[in-house]
Amino acid sequence: MRILSFADLLKQLVSILATNLTEEPLWKELSAKLEKIQDSNEVVDSVVPVLRRTNDAKKRTIVVMIENLNELFSKQIRQDQQISAIRKFFMDKNGCSLMATAPMHFDAVTDVAQPFYDFFDTQTLRPFDKEQSVTLLNRTSELDGDNTNAVKDLSHCMMALHDMTDGNPRLMVMTCELIVRERIESAREILLRLVDSISPTYQASLAEMAPQERAVMETLASMRDATPRTPANISSKLGISERHTSALLKRLVDAGLLKFAISPDDKRSRSYCIRDGFFYIWLAIQSCELTKKRILLLAEL
Repeated sequence: MRILSFADLLKQLVSILATNLTEEPLWKELSAKLEKIQDSNEVVDSVVPVLRRTNDAKKRTIVVMIENLNELFSKQIRQDQQISAIRKFFMDKNGCSLMATAPMHFDAVTDVAQPFYDFFDTQTLRPFDKEQSVTLLNRTSELDGDNTNAVKDLSHCMMALHDMTDGNPRLMVMTCELIVRERIESAREILLRLVDSISPTYQASLAEMAPQERAVMETLASMRDATPRTPANISSKLGISERHTSALLKRLVDAGLLKFAISPDDKRSRSYCIRDGFFYIWLAIQSCELTKKRILLLAEL
């Protein structure tokens, strides 16, 4: 669904309520009324009081769930005024609470200048371990009415993809669907499908970065040998000063894109890496054809 404004969001919410709360006919009536209203302010004035009054009377909270919030705020609703209106709606006592997902941190919630900065109680999904990943595969098979014993033979494939994705829950679910529902048994082919599926997300993330920030990410992905990823070594590859490199690294750490480890031998020395392990692999695959072949071969092995 395409949502371009706060009014569009309210229309979609009323439509969903009309479909699911059939015992409350007022939502169906309101949805039909909204189809004839073109003015956004009139939509807001027609919906918000009804939501507030009805939810208060029934002593309930409606949980509004939005997937890929980053797409909504970066590609659909582009006006800060509209995003501010959405925040105000959920902050007011309207009986509605917002729960949203996103594949990674993004400016609309991490930038102090943005309306939704510090709005969410952010919860990062913990990676699956290998046992959980194989269990997910078996449960997916059972729910699809498949032969679990046949799928168990592909647990090695699941574990291989677990290593390649760092156990990312979303990618593990996608892997299960490819194995169980599309009958793909090759780790190499699954990896390629995952790369294709997630490319728009990673490309959008790169597009939001400044050119030098993108250069840092690409440089880190290319440093696949034993060279420590310290500011000095990174700056050497970038061809800019170590001080400037350190500032870029800090900015990317604050944005949740990088993490660092402190050397036990030298507390002042930090080694950086890309927080999202699959983003690291995706960038490496994009870097050159030889690296791509090496990674695909590793998946098969």
